[in-house]
Order: sequence, then C-alpha cells, then structure tokens
Amino acid sequence: MKNLILAVVALFFAGCVTGYSRVENVRFSKVNLSLDNINKQHANKYQTREEMANGFSVCIANWLKEQNLLNQNSQYELNVYISYQRRFEGSSSRLGPPKYSGSFIVLKDGKPERSVSTGPMAYNPGYVGDLKSMANQNGRKFEDIITASFCDYAKGKILDVIGKNEDALDTVER
Repeated sequence: MKNLILAVVALFFAGCVTGYSRVENVRFSKVNLSLDNINKQHANKYQTREEMANGFSVCIANWLKEQNLLNQNSQYELNVYISYQRRFEGSSSRLGPPKYSGSFIVLKDGKPERSVSTGPMAYNPGYVGDLKSMANQNGRKFEDIITASFCDYAKGKILDVIGKNEDALDTVER
C-alpha cells in the first residue's frame, strides 16, 4: 500500500506519460483554461479568462507552426487544459505567486491516445517580482510574464506527449 501511495504521488508531481509512438503533427485549436480565485473587486486589473486562454492558445499555436508540428488535417488532435489559480495577498488586490497545472492530451481519431499532466506549480517571480508585489505593481504585465513562462514550460510537455522528446520516450511503460 505504501508503494502504491508513493507511486501515485510521484506521478502527480513528475507528470505521467502514456503511449509511446511518435506523432508527426497535430491539430490544435485552443487552450481550455479554468481560472480560479478571481477577486471581483479588482478584476479589471488582471486578465480575463478569455484573454489569458487566448494568450496561451496563440503562444502554443505559433510554436507548433514554427516547429512544423501543426497540421489541421492530422489524425491526431492536441488538447491542452490549464488550471490557473490567482492568489491574492490578504484582502488586497496584490497578486501573490499564482499556481497552475496542465494536462496535455493527444487524441487519435477522437479517442485518447496518450497524455502528460503536471501537478500544481507556483510561479516564482524572483526578488524584483516580490518587490513589485509588495509595491502593488503587478497587474496585467505580471500575468503576461507568467503566461509566457508557463507557455515555455508547456512546449516541453507537448514534446513529451507527442513523442518528440527522447528522454520522455525512455520513461514510458510499454
């Protein structure tokens, strides 16, 4: 039982890769985003769910095009699900480091073929980011930086799920 719990925890934090054949290209349309803990009193200071989802979608679609991985006629479809949790400091409008997680799923002819998931992660803004947070200077631009950072992280997970990352293929159970 102890080994089972350890295995589940390890998969939760390290991500889980299932499937092992390579995918040459994928269809992709948009990121599905859930946005939690919106402080409605200060909502206009931060991105809306639609703005954030669009930012992630554009980033991923452009990267897929650059990598010659995007083909809207492919039998494989990439679905990306991101959960983003805003964390406010006390009852103020100051945004603390948000938490986010993601699931990257490849469907073949509409059926799940393989997936990679990440557990909740917190964005670390660094020393300057912490100072800006204390000075209440972290609004939309701060979230733009976070979106770009997570998008860069997501690129590696997409390579894992489509089988282009050799390290990920070595760890797949067959």
